[in-house]
Amino acid sequence: MDWDDAIALFATSQRSRGYSARTVDNRVELARRLRRLLDDKPLDDIVRLDLQQVLGRGIANSSMTRERTDMQALFRFLHAEGFITTDPSATLDRIKGSRVGKPRPYTIDEISDLLTSGAYRRTRVMIMLGYLHGLRAHEVAQVDGRDFDLVEMMHTIVGKGGVERRVPIHAVVAAEIPYMPAEGWWFPARGGRTGHIHWKSVSDLMSRAKKRAGITARRKTGHSLRHSFGTELVKGGADLRTTQEMLGHASLATTQIYVDVDQERMAAASAALPVPTIPFRSGRRSRQDVVT
Repeated sequence: MDWDDAIALFATSQRSRGYSARTVDNRVELARRLRRLLDDKPLDDIVRLDLQQVLGRGIANSSMTRERTDMQALFRFLHAEGFITTDPSATLDRIKGSRVGKPRPYTIDEISDLLTSGAYRRTRVMIMLGYLHGLRAHEVAQVDGRDFDLVEMMHTIVGKGGVERRVPIHAVVAAEIPYMPAEGWWFPARGGRTGHIHWKSVSDLMSRAKKRAGITARRKTGHSLRHSFGTELVKGGADLRTTQEMLGHASLATTQIYVDVDQERMAAASAALPVPTIPFRSGRRSRQDVVT
């Protein structure tokens, strides 16, 4: 089987299993990148060392972790379907430190800068959904007017793997609802295409707003708005379990990666530690006392 057929069938398989459009796109892009880096090497000739060389080309540990996961998804599929005789990704080593992550939230001032950078209303609403409702880029792309329950004031979000979660409709988002479609996509595709906008377009629009706002931190992206959402929820008094539900995380450990703890909170936590009785002297007799 050649690469083109393998990639097309792999993408179809991933979609049929309920993976998000973003995950499928990322895995297809990995397959294409792998093809380029291995100079179109036949799929059945690829060995573990080939994949190790690709992973060790000098990218960040977090990127290596994602690529390793996507490689395993690709070759596991090809092997299960009988397109290759062995799975070269099966014994790839775990990436050191791959589970460690740090939050990268925007500050409130930076979010204000994003919103006042000259962004059009559509982009401003996307930013507000990211920060005030904690939406991922692909969730923003799929927002439908019917997702909003104006009686209970709750927003139903279909997240990764088709898992639904509900978050309260924030007053700022509620103020935008009358200006958006009551039924149908809030962000429809353009250029004569049907359906909703692509998630990459959402990310691109947020990146442009960031650039116009003069925010240069490379690690801050559209996804950082979710980090801000989680961080500000906890700062406002929400417990981690509530924050986990609102972010739609399967694991509390993932939520902890999203929540930044600022120095003021750490200082307050430190100051609140109970202080034991601390004597000025040891109370022990000195050697001189013992001799005399």
